[in-house]
This record gives sequence, C-alpha cells and structure tokens, in this order.
Amino acid sequence: MPGDVRVTASPVATRTAAPGDARLLRAIWQAAFEDEDAEISDFFDSFGGSVVSVIAEIRGEAAAAGHMAPAGSLVSPGGVRTPCAMLYSIAALPEMRGLGGGAAVTRALTRRAAELGFPAAVLKPADDGLFEYYSGRAGFREWFYASERKFHASELPRVAAADARRVTPREYGDLREGLLRGVTHIDAGGGALEYQRRLCERSGGGLFGISAGGLTACAAVERRDGGALSVKELLIPPGAPPSAAAVCAAALARRLPAEEIDVRTPATDVPPPGAQDGGARRFGMLYTATDAPAPGARRPGGWYGFAFD
Repeated sequence: MPGDVRVTASPVATRTAAPGDARLLRAIWQAAFEDEDAEISDFFDSFGGSVVSVIAEIRGEAAAAGHMAPAGSLVSPGGVRTPCAMLYSIAALPEMRGLGGGAAVTRALTRRAAELGFPAAVLKPADDGLFEYYSGRAGFREWFYASERKFHASELPRVAAADARRVTPREYGDLREGLLRGVTHIDAGGGALEYQRRLCERSGGGLFGISAGGLTACAAVERRDGGALSVKELLIPPGAPPSAAAVCAAALARRLPAEEIDVRTPATDVPPPGAQDGGARRFGMLYTATDAPAPGARRPGGWYGFAFD
C-alpha cells in the first residue's frame, strides 16, 4: 500500500500502524498528553475506521506517533468545499524527543492525506511555540485565528429571555453551518461533531443551541476540573452587538452554573502583533499538497473550529 513505509537518509523511519500497534499507540498518546484511556477510545470510536495512524521508529525502536482523520471540508466564503484531513495527537515518547520522530510522523501523515484524496490538512499546535516547528519541519502555514475571553458570573448581564438547550450533533451542525456562512471554516464532518459531543458530555458539558437577547447561537461546552466552563466554540450571528458573547455566556451559566467561563470565538482577521485578552491570536495551521492554496484558503484567516484541546 503506498505510504505504508517511508525510510529516509536519517535514522528515522515511518510506517503506517497495524491493528497490533493499538497498545503502543495508546502508550505514546498517554505519555505525551496524560489523557485517560476512555478519552482516547472516544477518538477512535468517533472516527471509526477512517483514522490513519503513523509510527516513527529510530534504529528500530518506536519513538513517536500521530493520527490523521477526516475533518470534513475546508469551506470557502463562497461555499466551495475542499476535502480536508485533521492531524491530531502527534507526540514523541519523552526519552525520544528532539530526535526528529515527531516531524517525520507529521510529514508522513500529510503524504497519506494527499494519497487518500485530501488536498488540505490542518492541525492545532499543542502550544504557541510549535507554530514555527510545524512550519519549518513540515510545511504547515499559520492560517486560522481565534479570540478568547474570560467572564466571571458576577459580571454577566441578566437576560430575561435566555435559554441554552442541548442539541444533537446533527442539530448543532445545522446551526453551525448557518452561522458560519460566508466565513472560511472547517465544517467538522467525518466524526468530528461526535467526538466533540463525547468530550463535552464526558466532562459534564454538552452541545448547545442558544436563544438569548433576540439572537440564535451555538456553543460546544466542556467543564474543567474545578467547575469552570470552557466554551470551545461559541458562534454568534454576523453583525451581533459586542455584548452578544456575554449574553450567550449568561445563558450557558444559567444552564450549567459556574463562577468562571472561558469563551473562544472566531477571529477571521490576522491579529495585530502582541494582541491579547479578547484580541485575535494564531490558533491553527494549514497544509496543502501543492504550492497553490486550496479553494477557500486564498489568504490567512478563518475558523478552525473544534481543536479537541
């Protein structure tokens, strides 16, 4: 099968994982991210047989691994859809870091994505310092941006007609596409909505449709240790007043009581240098199989969506 084994001039070789590698893949994932076994199972169960995993070996020893799954489509402002893959949980074993295994896995996954018919691939770096790593080592470009704000319950507005109701992944997807019409975004297909639902509900949160202050919105909410809410995605109508995010946070806090709510929203423009506290910040990266950008990705800016972080 094309792409099953990649050998380079360096001591690093990559191969597509086989069913017998399941325990090894989980061990590398847990060593890097400390996720519970059930959370790892949620990823593989949500995306089913569409997941492709790659292992890097250095002098015959497993060093790093990563995974690729269908992310749906990269959607242009005009509605053009380009098949898109998501790279996820790329990590090296602690004793093997700095030896090139993670970069080799990333490059192998982008090759497999192209071979499987995905002209575009995206990833969310685990921390800000990794943007330069993925750019220099694997050809990814800084492309997607987000704004993040923190609300305290005592500061939220009181809205008489505010409701946050749980919705199914299909209902959430319909709301989401309507609110993102005209914005470059990833449409969260191929199991992504189901995976986010599982992450939300496992933590005590959920997928919500919001009606508040005359507007309709949607939010993917997780509850962190300590009880605070982490809104992984809040989508509000274009042209909504600046207070809309706070109004939606108030509706969520009414349904899921919390003293602190962190909210992530789209930021479709490239951020000014040093922007913080509600300003746009770099969030996700894009890789295309050729030098020409994928349709819908003519310039940086757009909404990555679920980062599963």
